[in-house]
Amino acid sequence: MRFFQRIKPNGPVERNNYFVQTDDSLPWSSKIGSEDSFGIGWENAGEDPEVDEIHFRSERQTLRRLPRSGGVLFTIRTYMLPVREMCQEKWVPGRFASAIRSWGDDVARYKGLRAYKDVSCPPLIPTNATDITSILG
Repeated sequence: MRFFQRIKPNGPVERNNYFVQTDDSLPWSSKIGSEDSFGIGWENAGEDPEVDEIHFRSERQTLRRLPRSGGVLFTIRTYMLPVREMCQEKWVPGRFASAIRSWGDDVARYKGLRAYKDVSCPPLIPTNATDITSILG
């Protein structure tokens, strides 16, 4: 509660996050379960989607105090990009692999790595690697 009380009108609180999604649905990924059900999560997702189903999703989230009403406004701006398209940028495949390598077991479980770790992706990785697991080391 104190966190929200400290938000000022001229100083929004911002955070960014990213994850991998195995479909291109912007509002909700049905691959992890129905939005209206209990038990949603990566354990519901099938493994080994096609490489063209894998998307990089990034969100910019803000909390800001409205000056007149004093209410707090929560906003989300979502960006999604097919991994195949994202990895056409120079250096991005290696940086993407490095980010995934940095995940501990708990983060890998939270981000659903098991669902897409064995996807064959030779066109994405400009080495002799054949799947995401092989670039993780």
